[in-house]
Amino acid sequence: MLVFKKHLGMDKIQYEKLKLDYILQTFADKELFDQWLRNFFYLNSELRKEYDAIYQNSFYIVFYELVTVGLDYSKSVLGNLKNSQNMEKNDFYKELISGLKDIKSEFSESEFEFIEYKRHSSSHIFQTGYQKKILNNGTIKTKRKEKLLDVLNSQFYKILIKHGFDRGFDEYMNSKLYPKIMGLHERLEKIKTHYNKDECNGNETF
Repeated sequence: MLVFKKHLGMDKIQYEKLKLDYILQTFADKELFDQWLRNFFYLNSELRKEYDAIYQNSFYIVFYELVTVGLDYSKSVLGNLKNSQNMEKNDFYKELISGLKDIKSEFSESEFEFIEYKRHSSSHIFQTGYQKKILNNGTIKTKRKEKLLDVLNSQFYKILIKHGFDRGFDEYMNSKLYPKIMGLHERLEKIKTHYNKDECNGNETF
């Protein structure tokens, strides 16, 4: 749990306002994260029923964000629960962190970089981050995240050929993820049900 320390020169009103802002932001972050998880489980289920290009694009975004930013957020929440008596929340985030790590580990480094590329392609009109270009200082951009663009693009081409281009990789990714995500969903539901037996009644709890 965050401990607020009053900064020198900060009056009581400013201090209380800062504390309230933090509390409200914490609740807002929790709601946003829960919605992201619901989207994740929903898209996984729907894509199992039938292929849908729009759902697929959304799935790339949700999946990538959850196993990067979402994983960091979950670790932060668990860290703040270190001295908490909230066993439900503690168990939930431990299971979620373990599950997200396991899901991410399903893919090789080059496959995950391709998933990141697909995530960007799904959320930007133009995809320029993977192209060489002349910078304002006159130099040529040849790397992305310290990796040569030529190497990245070569890896992506090999992945596409191996899986039969974009839809082939989509289906490969979905088939690997579906049982893992369903398993995670079931384990999280069991935790919720265990601590809220009178409230759940078999309904989805997040």
